[in-house]
Amino acid sequence: MTDKLEIYILELPKCKMKVESENINLWINFIKNLEVSKMSEKADKSLIETVEAIEEAQKKLDELNENEEARYIAHLRDKYVRDANSLKNSGYKEGEKIAIERIARKLKSKYSIEEIIEITGLTKEEIVKL
Repeated sequence: MTDKLEIYILELPKCKMKVESENINLWINFIKNLEVSKMSEKADKSLIETVEAIEEAQKKLDELNENEEARYIAHLRDKYVRDANSLKNSGYKEGEKIAIERIARKLKSKYSIEEIIEITGLTKEEIVKL
């Protein structure tokens, strides 16, 4: 990535043991337990920035949980993203099908139906309809 941004992907069910980085362990603990209060007591001076960032995340989370409108907006945004991805995927599949049918039409004049079936993956009925 860059020297300013680090991204970690954590599979929480697999995070049963400690990770080498104590900073990451603090974030894992926060995400699993949503507890900040105990972290401040245990953290040494080198982890203060991480604990402060986690405390800020806790404040934001508390604000979102208290604000019903913000939760609703977050829900709508999540729904929009899922719907957009679904439409995008269905559009790709439809476009792929159209492209394969066009190719099959062009192949009909030079190849047998069996060869077109093998090349395109279409059924005999689909090729005959073209």
